Parts: sequence; C-alpha cells; structure tokens
Amino acid sequence: MQLKNSPILDAKLSDICISTSAAPTYLPAHNFTNKDEEAGKEEEFNLIDGGVCANNPALVAVNEVTKQIIDQSPDFFPIKPLEYGR
Repeated sequence: MQLKNSPILDAKLSDICISTSAAPTYLPAHNFTNKDEEAGKEEEFNLIDGGVCANNPALVAVNEVTKQIIDQSPDFFPIKPLEYGR
C-alpha cells in the first residue's frame, strides 16, 4: 500500500529476502540502496529480521488495512458495518 505513495520503497526481492533473514544474533543487518529514477532520489536501507519488531506479520497487515479504511482510501470499497452480504 505504501508503494503507491513512495516508489523509492520498490526494492528487489533478493534484498527483501536477505533482509528478512538477518536475525541480529546470527547475521548482520542487510544494507542496500534503492533508486527512484523518475524522481532522481536514492535512499539507503539498513534492515534486520522483521520478527524483531513484529513477530506476527498478520497483525501488521491488519493495521495497514485499518489505516487505509480510516483514511477512506479509494482502494477499499465502502462497506457498511455488519454488511455480511458481500
């Protein structure tokens, strides 16, 4: 969801996989840079295993969807409370 607003976050799958495996006790943080050619920006990322801050990734996904619904994002069709017919 954040990629639409920040194309700089469009990282390579290999960088994402290496980063998510970088548990601090066993492996060092994964460092890489990502470029946004259209905007001419470059950003450096220093990432570690996501389990350090969010052991349950489903909760992170629920929080992201909740933010989008609160912001009334057009990506989410309007659903009335207790509308189970859909």
